[in-house]
Amino acid sequence: MGQVEPPDETRPRGEPGATANEVRGAADHVVLARDIHGDVHLGIGRRAWWSLAGVLGAVVLVALTILAWPAPDRGNQPTPDNTANQSDQDNQETAGSQGNPANQGGQTAGPATIEPAGLRVTADLSYADESGWTYVSDSAAFPGPELLAELARPHAIPNPGLGQRVRTAPGAFAATQQIIRLHLEGPRDHSVRVTDIKLDLRAKRAVPRGTSISAPSQGDEDSAQILLTLDDRFPRAMNATRDSDGFLTPAGAYFPDHTINLADGETSDVVVTSRAARYAYEYDLVVVYQAGDQLRQKVVTDDGQPFRIAGVLCPRSDALAYRSEYQMAEDFSVQRLTEPWPVDPAMVRDCTN
Repeated sequence: MGQVEPPDETRPRGEPGATANEVRGAADHVVLARDIHGDVHLGIGRRAWWSLAGVLGAVVLVALTILAWPAPDRGNQPTPDNTANQSDQDNQETAGSQGNPANQGGQTAGPATIEPAGLRVTADLSYADESGWTYVSDSAAFPGPELLAELARPHAIPNPGLGQRVRTAPGAFAATQQIIRLHLEGPRDHSVRVTDIKLDLRAKRAVPRGTSISAPSQGDEDSAQILLTLDDRFPRAMNATRDSDGFLTPAGAYFPDHTINLADGETSDVVVTSRAARYAYEYDLVVVYQAGDQLRQKVVTDDGQPFRIAGVLCPRSDALAYRSEYQMAEDFSVQRLTEPWPVDPAMVRDCTN
């Protein structure tokens, strides 16, 4: 048997001896299928290999990233801090004009610091519960059938608990005058100085016309110190004095001639009398005080609600001024009027139509 020459792959394609039974290489090198006698193995070029490997690597990387990314823990998300809604509005405190320098000019504040305890203020309106009261309301059914039945019993007026229930009944406005005794208590670790007591007006409207219920006072409180007249254009704390008829009248600004200095833990009471004749008002009191080099203020409310006061309708000789009117009877009960009482000139002085 003769020797078989190996295929001469160096010869040009198409010439004798230039073909082989097996050709290996990239597909772009095999151009003439007719020159091949045998198996054809089409390979992928090195550049294509790198492209495919890059695509597959990117897909694997994205898949691993998705699988490894931590899912959000919804059970551990922070909840809104509602502690601000749990504060006592009677002792709500806001910083004065000086404030915190770290928060001025858009700068980021540093670590939080604990503020020293401030002035404590409580409002006491119970004086009227014991000495006599008059309230008005928009509702002709005020203060409700159950309370009216208790007030109709003999000697109901001297019971301060009933007076308090009328004062705190929904829709009640103190008529013409409201006495507020402010109890001030200084902090235990530093002294403070009260420099002003201001009025923060929340609402102004027409006087109520539904009900007037009255258990007149048997005397005036002599300790009135500050008078706030809400009908004034710019109400401010004034010295309270009485004229020859016993009516409270303003006698100059109370502050800055008066200041209230409280040493560590010291207490003091201030009697504020608010007055209104022409409109109905809802308002807060603001006690301004100085602690060190900072000016602060304390917002004072009526147990979380604004103080309410209103003028009264002028009495009429021909008809009742309100749809429902109640007055104290001889047995110290409260009875409903069926016809108007004789006009009292003292009531005409502070009333509205």
